[in-house]
Amino acid sequence: MDKDMKGNDGRNMIQNLHATHASPINSKSIENMDHSWHYATEHPVSHAPLVKDGAVYFGDWGGTLYKVDAKKGSLIWKKNIENPMTEWSWYGFAGTGTLGDGKV
Repeated sequence: MDKDMKGNDGRNMIQNLHATHASPINSKSIENMDHSWHYATEHPVSHAPLVKDGAVYFGDWGGTLYKVDAKKGSLIWKKNIENPMTEWSWYGFAGTGTLGDGKV
């Protein structure tokens, strides 16, 4: 990884992977937080979701993409994108997607 390669926020790639600033979610604040909602998927989800215009987008390891209402946690739609990737020890979606021009 090129440590001099800059991200959109001006930090280099190492700084982007390892945040140096304090997060509002930490060992002290977590005790005062409530669980807003939970959405059960058919397969595990292991990456950060996309959040845009009141919706949460995420994929599971089975190849299904979900759009869930960010306030209520209710399903807006889900779509099986493809057969899961099975060549590796992990499969399905392996990272966070991208939103652009109204498309995921």
